[in-house]
Amino acid sequence: RLKTVEESFADSCLVRCHRKYIVNISNVRFMTKDKNGYLLDLDEESVEPIPVSKTYEDAVLSQFNSR
Repeated sequence: RLKTVEESFADSCLVRCHRKYIVNISNVRFMTKDKNGYLLDLDEESVEPIPVSKTYEDAVLSQFNSR
């Protein structure tokens, strides 16, 4: 379960951004905001932008701004 992964890596660069996704914040190239919320664009170009849900928005913004 992602909840277990999230708890195991609580003090790392991994951050939960959506009920389906955990990302390594150090691999986020940039973050964009659109009408539906934020999207994370990763260093890997073959990966589609990953959505940030409202539930995890504050945690992601905090991690992204502190890196």
